[in-house]
Amino acid sequence: MVQVSDQLIWEVVKNNNCFLKKVNGRTKRSGTMRFSVERNNLRSLSSYKQSGLASSKAVGIASKNDTAVLYTKTASKADKSVAIAETP
Repeated sequence: MVQVSDQLIWEVVKNNNCFLKKVNGRTKRSGTMRFSVERNNLRSLSSYKQSGLASSKAVGIASKNDTAVLYTKTASKADKSVAIAETP
């Protein structure tokens, strides 16, 4: 796989990706909020810091058979997520 910087990936996906959800504010002042529903994005915010797609180091939580599973994505294996802990 080709090595690409996290900043370049973020610039490509920040405005258009299938995980982006835009919610209009209640007033003109509040504007539009942008959320993201991608894996490894714990806060569901559409930002470079919180992105599970663009970040080479990300953390995610999922449930599997009534247990919580912690997923991590490291810089050396950025294209794969590894389950490291299961909690009943």
